[in-house]
Amino acid sequence: MAKVSFEVANSRSFKNGATDFSAAGLQYTAVKQDTDGTIIPAGANGTACIGIIKNAPKAGDTADVWLRSAQGTILAKTGGVLTVGCYVTSQAGGTVIATTTTGDQIIGQYLGKASCSSGDIVEIMPMTGKY
Repeated sequence: MAKVSFEVANSRSFKNGATDFSAAGLQYTAVKQDTDGTIIPAGANGTACIGIIKNAPKAGDTADVWLRSAQGTILAKTGGVLTVGCYVTSQAGGTVIATTTTGDQIIGQYLGKASCSSGDIVEIMPMTGKY
């Protein structure tokens, strides 16, 4: 993994629900709020995504989340190949993937210097909106 610099002004803590983000390797994946207000992995196409989880909490622990409205850049775990400058959304399980599909919720834009592979931790500029 290439060394990246990042700084985020807008993050928030939430209570983690039943998901064990540490055991599942889900740090730096997209998350959403469950009906009880706890954090769970985001669904496909960025549906209801509020941001990217910064830590890897166990069930019931505090989840620190970079919000999609954050200033600066954030880290995210990829679920496929990303090309420089592509827009990303989430897939089931919360990893980010490139999108060109009309209606997908955009989580951010990939800011790397080269293409990357599935499972890489990459720098993205967070944003809201649809493709």
